Amino acid sequence: MVLVRVLEPESVDPAELTTYLSSFMARVHALFMRGGCWESGYTAVALNFLQTTRRFQVNGNEKSLGGSCCPSESTRQRCLGRMQNWCYMLVCAAKSEFPWHSL
Repeated sequence: MVLVRVLEPESVDPAELTTYLSSFMARVHALFMRGGCWESGYTAVALNFLQTTRRFQVNGNEKSLGGSCCPSESTRQRCLGRMQNWCYMLVCAAKSEFPWHSL
């Protein structure tokens, strides 16, 4: 979404495009390829929320969400793997859309 907002206006300077793309790609790489998403941003806030068990009722049945072991390491790795796949598709799409930029 950040990249779309930058590229949307007609007044985007083509000379600055490489800077925007490089910055965006570096941020995505740090978050999902190096696992930085666990320590910052919305993911870190959600994980902090999940550390405490929350109990509630749905149609009279007690449910719980979170806890000290939530989410499990396998769940975290599965989610990170999905985001890494998205990163790969992002790089491929960026290279095809902007072949003249070295990404």
